[in-house]
Amino acid sequence: MPTITYPDTLYVDALLRDIRAAQSSIMVTVFLFKTGYAQRTLPDEVVDELIAAVDRGVEVFIALNCSRFEPDVAAENYATALHKVSNEVSIALMP
Repeated sequence: MPTITYPDTLYVDALLRDIRAAQSSIMVTVFLFKTGYAQRTLPDEVVDELIAAVDRGVEVFIALNCSRFEPDVAAENYATALHKVSNEVSIALMP
């Protein structure tokens, strides 16, 4: 599986494009994956695309930061994992 990285200004479009193109599996590692805002955000779009990938038979795995040294980040990631992502997505909360 190739590792793909992009500058901050390009990553969202590239990430969404690659999620849409995935045919067998996707692994996403994210430091902060906050989706709890009143309006839709880019992470909400990513979650929607990951769920769409699952619906078309793609295996999806997400690794999220859950460090005790960054409790605010850990709490946001935990909330996203519990409430936003499909049960068909494998999620690891990692230090």
